Amino acid sequence: MIAELYKVLKAKKPKDLLVYKINPQEFEKDEDENFHVDFISALTNLRAANYKLEKMDWINVKLKAGKIVPALATTTAAISGLQTIELCKVIAKCKLEEHKNSFLNLSLPLLA
Repeated sequence: MIAELYKVLKAKKPKDLLVYKINPQEFEKDEDENFHVDFISALTNLRAANYKLEKMDWINVKLKAGKIVPALATTTAAISGLQTIELCKVIAKCKLEEHKNSFLNLSLPLLA
């Protein structure tokens, strides 16, 4: 199938490919009709097979996918806060020794 697609794309001129438009989709794990979780599940199991990892069933993929967005939002907020503290130090012209290189692990209550 990949070989067939490659032949089709190779036969076309670059200007002919401009008629194809890719539309971004918003990920929605709770709407099963859009097949987003099915796609993620298929890719997850392909990766598992490639790296000899244990495969995941569909419901576990759906549950883990639902936890990713809140985790990203939490991490982004924490990192933004730490960067803002360091930016305030730069604006206040603090000494280099007063700046901090932070290590943050949100799976543990650890900020070093």
